[in-house]
Amino acid sequence: MRAISLAARRWENADWWSPWCKGTACPIHYIMRELMPLEQFFYALHDYPEKVHRLAEQIAPFFQQTQTIGAESPAEVLMLGGNYDDSITYPLFFERYFSLPCAITPRRCTGGANT
Repeated sequence: MRAISLAARRWENADWWSPWCKGTACPIHYIMRELMPLEQFFYALHDYPEKVHRLAEQIAPFFQQTQTIGAESPAEVLMLGGNYDDSITYPLFFERYFSLPCAITPRRCTGGANT
């Protein structure tokens, strides 16, 4: 699974490399971006919410481990999530599934320090 991919990026007109890590914001985000087409995800969430939530629960330990790996890597940037669109991750959906993981992740990755 590709929750966090490590990469080194060379910026145009620069003579340095900037290592970075990228991944999804939370287990639900991983499911909707990597495991199912977006429409299928929302149908599944509506028709089988308990199964989607169970899958997210099963992914959570893996997701937390990838955050730890990313935080301990030589990456200068750990980018989890992004490109949110309020027509897809509408406010109530974002609040339910993304708010808490997005608040916890920076503290986890900095050892509790404020970012």
